[in-house]
Amino acid sequence: MANQWQSPIDWDAISGAFATATHLNEQLRNNLEWLKSRPFNSASLTTKTTTSASFVEVTESSIAITSVGGNMLIIANGKLSNSAAALTTLDLAIDGARVGDATNGLTRITNPVANYMDCIGMVWFTSTPPSAASHNYSIYWKTNAGTASLLPRLYVMEIR
Repeated sequence: MANQWQSPIDWDAISGAFATATHLNEQLRNNLEWLKSRPFNSASLTTKTTTSASFVEVTESSIAITSVGGNMLIIANGKLSNSAAALTTLDLAIDGARVGDATNGLTRITNPVANYMDCIGMVWFTSTPPSAASHNYSIYWKTNAGTASLLPRLYVMEIR
């Protein structure tokens, strides 16, 4: 298995060289194996609730992944409702350190009426890769009224 991406060969630039099925299959196989071998983890959670007015970690939302030092793509999606007309704020975190705005997180959902269901989607791509080690990724949230309910999924993948 290849341990790094191999740039495609420019067969026209190599005098007298021909692309054989063996060469092409080897290059395609190695690059596909490299793409498939990226560190990846995900979690599908049951419905969680909070009444917290300050950011707290969504229960059981922490997943671990061991990276080789590349940038990380973190995605959370799901559905959210609140027992009251309220504002729910969500954020993503790496090793407990939230990545969004201190007050506004990464996304804010306004429930205009009680029990209004809405979709959430958060995407974060690290601009500086975490160190090559195991890290925990999780979702944080808060609400300004009522009881917020969240049915989330969390995906983390290293993009080398």
